[in-house]
Amino acid sequence: MTIVSAIEKFLQQLFNSSRKHFEPGKKLERLSPLFDAVESFLFIPAIETVKRPFVRDSLDVKRFMSIVIVALIPPLIFGIYNTGYQAIRAAGGSLEFIPVMMAGIHIVI
Repeated sequence: MTIVSAIEKFLQQLFNSSRKHFEPGKKLERLSPLFDAVESFLFIPAIETVKRPFVRDSLDVKRFMSIVIVALIPPLIFGIYNTGYQAIRAAGGSLEFIPVMMAGIHIVI
């Protein structure tokens, strides 16, 4: 058993044991959509797509959208930097990297 398959098995057992807390009427019922989203992001859903769009290669729609999310990380980081840079420049502050990023994170989030 490889390390990756052991981690996957552990995560699957963790999700299966935690699912009961997110059922209707339970303590974490309101977080059920978040639980389902994280589980769907990590594992392939058991349901097959019967309507369009069909992805005609080894990627399914979920995996393809995961790639899109990863591809959006560099523009997000640049946007945070640029926002902080513009704010600090307008205020006349120091344009060092860390203060610029912290100001950008503060403004974006």
